[in-house]
Amino acid sequence: MTAYYGFGDASLGGFGATVQCPDGIHGWFGLWGQDEDDVSSNFREIFNWVQTVEDDAMAGYLKHTELWLFTDNTTAESCFVKGSSTSKCLHGLILRLRKVEMEYGVTLFLVHCAGTRMIAQGTAGLSCGTLLEGVLAGKDMLSFIDIAKLAPERYPGVLDYVNSWAGKRKLSALVPEE
Repeated sequence: MTAYYGFGDASLGGFGATVQCPDGIHGWFGLWGQDEDDVSSNFREIFNWVQTVEDDAMAGYLKHTELWLFTDNTTAESCFVKGSSTSKCLHGLILRLRKVEMEYGVTLFLVHCAGTRMIAQGTAGLSCGTLLEGVLAGKDMLSFIDIAKLAPERYPGVLDYVNSWAGKRKLSALVPEE
């Protein structure tokens, strides 16, 4: 199985996404039309992912892959992880993502990330028309994704913090083999 990574962001005025594919980084952006004037930011965020995933799937990039999608929208992540939403509009979008999974044999993961990471990676700027930051300026997509790192690698002070309230016993982090 091959894993690809992507970031997507939507603002009041526009949207953007970047996805690492076999032939390089695919990036797209645009402005919302009048049809989206009255929809929520959560709808915009998920709709952006639906368009991104459907387009890449139809282009043949996602067959039998894992696609890790990063968003700074916690509602989008929550709806996807739960598989539904009480909002009919959001629920319909989640169903479209699940349909792509079934039709193309892709496994989607929607993961929350900090807005600061989204800005550094460059996708947040796409939704505002900024085209030369992060991966769009040639930086490596994987340098913005730290899900494979252990907590002490991401946050060096975390063990000291835990030990500060853990009592007399000094704790150490387990490694994957443990």
